[in-house]
Amino acid sequence: YEIYAQRFNGDGYPVGFPIRVNQFRPNDQKNPKVGIDDAGNAIVVWQSYEQDGSGNGIFARKISPANKRYKEIRVNDYLLGEQKDPAVAVNEQGNFVVSWVSQRNQRETATDVFAKQFDSDGDPVSDEFEVSASPTKISSEPSVAIDSASNFMIVWQGSDEEGYWDIYGQLFNWKGNPKFSQDILVNTTTDYDQNNPSVVANYSKFVVVWESEYAHETLEKTFSNNINGQVFNGNGKKSGSEIEVTEPIYGHQNEADLIQISAFNILVVWQNYDKYNEKCWTVRGQTITTGGSVSGDPIMLNAEDERWSQHPVLASDSSGDVGAVWVGLNGTRYKKALNYKRAIEF
Repeated sequence: YEIYAQRFNGDGYPVGFPIRVNQFRPNDQKNPKVGIDDAGNAIVVWQSYEQDGSGNGIFARKISPANKRYKEIRVNDYLLGEQKDPAVAVNEQGNFVVSWVSQRNQRETATDVFAKQFDSDGDPVSDEFEVSASPTKISSEPSVAIDSASNFMIVWQGSDEEGYWDIYGQLFNWKGNPKFSQDILVNTTTDYDQNNPSVVANYSKFVVVWESEYAHETLEKTFSNNINGQVFNGNGKKSGSEIEVTEPIYGHQNEADLIQISAFNILVVWQNYDKYNEKCWTVRGQTITTGGSVSGDPIMLNAEDERWSQHPVLASDSSGDVGAVWVGLNGTRYKKALNYKRAIEF
């Protein structure tokens, strides 16, 4: 496997041709993530097998709006064992933060979340550091967002003493100093597993969404997932109550992504499987507000004849154009351009 990139305009049409991102080619390159600054420069991060000499390592590369590829950067300082599942956030000026899962603490099969900051030229401004204040927990699935003041929030899933997963977070300033001495417990609902968080910065606030597992009262040992959310003020304090982004169904609602679409609105998308009705995967969207409420009704992004759609991802540009991509049946890739006005009217 290798990492490729393709640019699209605001109407969803491709600009130019796909380009190969990775320079190192002998082994697999996987799990790409991308962030874009206000000038249109993209930062792509991914995991590369055996490039750093031991298992997977984390690498990054800057790509200009004209598709000029800058130097490839090794992100992780610690080389032994597995470094995988990267996440990236880029601010308006092009400074960026990368977070990933690491075996640096060498706790058998346990993993921890680490992070590192870079300036707009791709030069590191910090050494890698451990994100969690409670490294005895198993931590994975990081997501990171950065605001206009270069404060950044990292969220992840961590196991508790009973073996359930919860969502944790920490707020950092650009110097890498944590705001709190203890990890933030993001979810209020603590029954069963809370997994796969995603976070976005919205001016002076941060918004987190994740999968929340629940048990059916009438169906023994049957579990489903909702998408829940929580708004945080810029100081890392919770703002309002936990948001139920989706309605309960007999099935699964998971792999949520989210993006800022206005000063007060966030678009959330997820893959949806209803065992009673459609009996297939679809991609749904819902707008929530930074005031902590659901706005309007959910929509289905995929067309009616695309009856197996999964793994949605969102992106936007500085003019407010929003794009959604997902995978259809037999690996077909679909894309949909959502203009600014339409996005906030969902």
